[in-house]
Amino acid sequence: MRLINVNTVLDLEERRVQSMSEIKILEEFNDEQLESTEYGILSHCWGDGKMQIEVQFREMGQVTADEGARKSIMGYDGYKKIINSCRQARNDRLNWIWVDTCCINKESSSELSEAINSMFRWYENSMVCYAYLHDISSSTLPTKIDKNRYPESDGWPKWFSRGWTLQELIAPKVVKFFNRRWLLIGDKRSFAPTLEYITRVPARILESGFPRDRPSVAQIMSWAADRRTTRVEDKAYSLLGLFQVHLPMIYGEQENAFRRLQEEIIRKYNDHSIFAWDPEGKIARFGSVLADDPSFFRECSDIVKMKPDMHINTLKLQIQPTGNLSTSTDASEDFESQVIHGEEAYSTTNTGIQISLPLKPCHNSHLGLAPGCEAIEVQLACHRAGFESPITIILLSFNSHYYRHFGNFSSTQDATVRFQRLYLAYQDETRFTFKIDLGVPHSGFVRHCLFPDRTSPVDNCLALSSRSDCAITVYVDAAAKACFALVVGHHKGHPWADVICDEPPEGGIWPRWEDYARQVHERMQKAGQGRARRMNEAWQFGVSKLRLSGPRLAKHVHVPRSIRGIQLLYARLPRSNCCSVTINIVQCLECCTSVWQTLDIVSTFFLDIRRGLDFIFHMDAVAGFEH
Repeated sequence: MRLINVNTVLDLEERRVQSMSEIKILEEFNDEQLESTEYGILSHCWGDGKMQIEVQFREMGQVTADEGARKSIMGYDGYKKIINSCRQARNDRLNWIWVDTCCINKESSSELSEAINSMFRWYENSMVCYAYLHDISSSTLPTKIDKNRYPESDGWPKWFSRGWTLQELIAPKVVKFFNRRWLLIGDKRSFAPTLEYITRVPARILESGFPRDRPSVAQIMSWAADRRTTRVEDKAYSLLGLFQVHLPMIYGEQENAFRRLQEEIIRKYNDHSIFAWDPEGKIARFGSVLADDPSFFRECSDIVKMKPDMHINTLKLQIQPTGNLSTSTDASEDFESQVIHGEEAYSTTNTGIQISLPLKPCHNSHLGLAPGCEAIEVQLACHRAGFESPITIILLSFNSHYYRHFGNFSSTQDATVRFQRLYLAYQDETRFTFKIDLGVPHSGFVRHCLFPDRTSPVDNCLALSSRSDCAITVYVDAAAKACFALVVGHHKGHPWADVICDEPPEGGIWPRWEDYARQVHERMQKAGQGRARRMNEAWQFGVSKLRLSGPRLAKHVHVPRSIRGIQLLYARLPRSNCCSVTINIVQCLECCTSVWQTLDIVSTFFLDIRRGLDFIFHMDAVAGFEH
């Protein structure tokens, strides 16, 4: 750890230094030396690098080496924060202080990784933390949201919206708050009730630190739900100390960092609440059992771990209607062993999270699901404070793996709870792959853009994952007066497709095609469930009517203000969970109805010849589950 010599910096500032070559501002301390060293530490929001410039490690070394550089650096806002921090440290009779901007050599990846993994401990071992609130001019903390004064930080001072400052609030025993003029406005203990209201961190933790019985994973995550970081990866790295885990820093991995954090938490803690994100179903993201972002835990501030004996008793009540497990003592002991073993023995493997969980089948799990899929209700060993019922989540099975799902499912009331070893999918694996063959374009329509960007075709393959449940491809004619959007997606194990042909806007001027694709994507995400259901119903009707294993569905959509139409043909292939989609541009000579119709292979073939279809492009889409 590298510390600033408070007296040296202030002597330099007050011009009491005779020889620059003899002074040393930054000094190294090993762990043994730190045990006997009292130091202060600064917590602040970094400047934007334009109007407010921070002093970096290399620049701090230039303060004593070059007079011209020194005068320039002394004008930085960041240097003024260092000076004022040193003055506060001297008032508290401390000779050393740590400031993240200049005490870490960020050009060294190994030093940066060590610092991030050690930062919570450094704040925890400090004598005092100086929290500088640069956007507060009053003599106290605000007690209500003010979005006019703090529009970019959810109505609170910016310090309370940053990811790194969460651990800087919790870890130190003493936190003193200063306003923009460096006037003391209070400390963490005196402001505990107000801080709990602002941050959702319980006052008892702010006053006394983490208890031996730590809060649940979900509760700690909820404190970070609305906090922001400059780098996506720092949403995960800023939480390492709060969970007492360590990770190597891999900047560039983006959202994968948060998944790695959750994997490491699972290895260390037996806490089912890590699976309890989005308990109200507001996000309703299908796929991995691990959350994509701390914001998924926003509604989890009152979720607590369930003690083993409470969990056992709760489950026993569901074994038989009478509430008695069995007259057999051995059966009772075996059940308790299953509960305890299920809570203790789960691990992360390359095929999924292996875990034994108490579950019930859902009585309506067959509705709208692909063949072979099953919906189950799982009871987690956690509950909301003040309630005894465990948190339950719905899992959907695909090819022996289970995925988090949100839908209108409910467990069978008279079914008994059973323990089963499951493999929970936790990676953002590809669910569907659409293989595209566009052919040679005619009649002026060409592909213009695809949304979302992360679904860009690679080697003529369009991949949809749990984060991309539908993709929009916009086709525009040469005059940019007409367009249509091809939509492919998946829901509850069903691939689905559709064509959107909107009326041109007033004046005939379309928005940017990228913006139009985004608008269609928002509409289709909300409508995808209904479209998948209607396609599945039409398919089931076709199978019953034609008594074929593979009928074809046809849909005809008119292109507004033109004589052209879009014919969409859909068929499932013999390969499990596969489909083909064909798009034809046809001359639209008569009224058409935009509904799915069932056709067999022969009638479809003659229909194509009779109408004399003009093929613009052909797309064969193979949609299958990949693990």
